Amino acid sequence: MEIAQAIKQRRTIHIFSKTKVPKEVIERSILAANQAPCHRRTFPWRFINVGLKKRELLYQLQLTIKY
Repeated sequence: MEIAQAIKQRRTIHIFSKTKVPKEVIERSILAANQAPCHRRTFPWRFINVGLKKRELLYQLQLTIKY
């Protein structure tokens, strides 16, 4: 297989668990990420908690925009 063909045919498949991640685990993960080295102390990342209601609103908005 040639390189170009391998790149074009590459696929990533993720298998996700349906179990809910506890809020404490998410908060600890964010705190740990904030301790990671940062280029010139710019801290460019932002975290947003999107709950079920907001996800539904975003989904409906996406459908409206698409169609």
